[in-house]
Amino acid sequence: MKLLSTKEVAEYLGFKVDRVRKMRMRKNQAIYNFPKGVKVGKVLMYEKKEIDDWIKSCKVS
Repeated sequence: MKLLSTKEVAEYLGFKVDRVRKMRMRKNQAIYNFPKGVKVGKVLMYEKKEIDDWIKSCKVS
């Protein structure tokens, strides 16, 4: 399991860090369905597989 920081997720997606933070906020969860992440100490990390799955779920048919 590979974990990514918020900054690494932003770089991976081509977004700004603030955008990633806004997408994971509880009030925006229904809109974006963004992975919640995992707390490692004080740092919020994301599983790369969950980010990849989220990207696949966003595809338009």
